[in-house]
Amino acid sequence: MGTSNSKKTGEANTTVVKEQRKLPDAAILDHHEQDSRQSVIVTNQNHHQTTGTVQSLQKQRKHDGTSLNNAPKPSVVFTSEHRFGKASTLKTKQIKKDVIAAIEIGYTHSGYVFCLGKKYALEGGGLYCPNWEAKDKGVVTFKTSTAILFRPDKSIQSIGYEAEEHVSRIQGESDSGKWFFFKNFMVEFNNLKDTAVEEFKIKDFCQNNVTLKAVDVISSFIIQMKDKLINELTRQQLGYNDNDIQWVLSIPGTLEPSQLQLMKTAAIKAGIKHDQLTLVTGPEAELKYHRTFTSSPSTFGEVQIAALPKYYRSILVHLGGVAINLTVVEVNEKTTNIIEKIFNTNESAKQEFIRFLKRLFGGDVLTYLKDYHPLEYAEFLDNFEKKLKYFESDKIVTVRVPPRWYDAYEEFTGDTLTNSINQTSFKEAVAFQNDKIRISPELFRKFNENATEFTTKIVEKTLAKHSASGIGILFIAGDHVDHVFVNTLRKQYPSHRIIVSKNPELVVLKGAVLCEIVE
Repeated sequence: MGTSNSKKTGEANTTVVKEQRKLPDAAILDHHEQDSRQSVIVTNQNHHQTTGTVQSLQKQRKHDGTSLNNAPKPSVVFTSEHRFGKASTLKTKQIKKDVIAAIEIGYTHSGYVFCLGKKYALEGGGLYCPNWEAKDKGVVTFKTSTAILFRPDKSIQSIGYEAEEHVSRIQGESDSGKWFFFKNFMVEFNNLKDTAVEEFKIKDFCQNNVTLKAVDVISSFIIQMKDKLINELTRQQLGYNDNDIQWVLSIPGTLEPSQLQLMKTAAIKAGIKHDQLTLVTGPEAELKYHRTFTSSPSTFGEVQIAALPKYYRSILVHLGGVAINLTVVEVNEKTTNIIEKIFNTNESAKQEFIRFLKRLFGGDVLTYLKDYHPLEYAEFLDNFEKKLKYFESDKIVTVRVPPRWYDAYEEFTGDTLTNSINQTSFKEAVAFQNDKIRISPELFRKFNENATEFTTKIVEKTLAKHSASGIGILFIAGDHVDHVFVNTLRKQYPSHRIIVSKNPELVVLKGAVLCEIVE
């Protein structure tokens, strides 16, 4: 998390604080807003690099009137230059609490944001988003992995990247089999049908024969997110506590009654009071986000992009890594109706890569590695996705291969990977060097292209099915949105309006906050 920046003189600080109170938030920006002048302040660096005025969330001390300018500042605060003379035409709700906090538990990634509710609604105050650091992977992101680790006594050890790193370190220790580790557990959430909420269980990521009650796993994850957020409020000396917070909990997909009940039970078990809890689905939050920033000349200080019609049908496309969600919605001025929900877990760039690995290693070897060494298997695929995200189309891609994979291949085949690769059709495109696999840019590009083709076909079939209703708008969001897919859609459907946020991975979180603010 962030640390305090350099100190300034008292007079300068007073001036800055006065200016900060005027700043609207720019965390709700559309991909097409070229002149939004967004400023992103990352305070865990030694020096602020901004294009605007620094936004602070610090509150004035009430007892002596002095400011808290030397208190630690948020890790990331989105701001933009104030635009005078433009009042928002949006209808806002009566704000229940001083702080609005949104927690998203996604299929692969989760996170939280918070804002000072009244200030955000009336003045466009800062929307706070933390940094999450994956030390082993060498990345810093807006969200962390959906993972949680329990000690042998079932107490919580950690969540997210920290949980993944710790469980990797204890592998091979005598008691490692007594720990409980859950990753991407919200995917199993879709299997909850007729099972009683209290009895629904999910599998340990490393041990298929070990399960825990879903309500306990999810409530424990919420507890950790909740505690981290409250600790951040305390660290910044903002003067708020748990009683001042309205919690908005976002869940992927659309909820069946049993799923809704499970999430309510988990949230209350995590210590969130019933009257301080709002539950929203991913599609609901996404739609609120998109409708908000396209409906007002000054949506909390933003430049307006072309407004949406009063009545329309659209498709919300959410790319979540392990799953693709499509939601067909019908919108008018007062109501939103869900027409169709499509959930697919079979195709992604990762799935294309897995098919390639099966051809390379053999199905038996890959099944063995997945079943008996799931952490190394997951880490290898995570490394692939990291490479995919930052892929440069003209450069060879290098991905680390766990040493155990070489050993397993030799045990199953009696040969080495280096020798075997020369006898396959991949010999010109793939090479093994020490503990790494080197993949030609041409082959690596195909993983994404094939997955893009499949996802595009899902969109194509959905559009064809609803052609009579005239769907003309596609909203794209999620943790795994890439420019290849977006550009493919734009070329294939030039007459459709395709809207992508500047930070598509944060659309659900920002939309969840807006659900509590905007009518």
